[in-house]
Amino acid sequence: MPEGRVADVQKVKVSKAPQPPSRDQQKRADAEARKKQRAAQQRQSEIETLEAKIAACEASIKDIEQTMAAPGFYDDRDAAQPIIDRHQALMWEVGDLMHRWEELLTYS
Repeated sequence: MPEGRVADVQKVKVSKAPQPPSRDQQKRADAEARKKQRAAQQRQSEIETLEAKIAACEASIKDIEQTMAAPGFYDDRDAAQPIIDRHQALMWEVGDLMHRWEELLTYS
């Protein structure tokens, strides 16, 4: 192999040390990291809010179920119906809240 070619091969084998990111690249990376952190904090905050709402709904359901379990509750269907409707609405609400809560936990 000619001597000039050896020198060329040696130049190719030498690699440069990685260059630190430019100021603009670093700013973009920092901004992206802050954006991800804010999204994670927002998601965690929403999870906590949902958990509080679920607990409140479940407490209301428990109270209503105690009322519904009382002797004679169903004797007057017209008086019982609004309570039954509220119970059903709370059950659906808890289901919806739980669904959203599960979605958020999946993304965490």
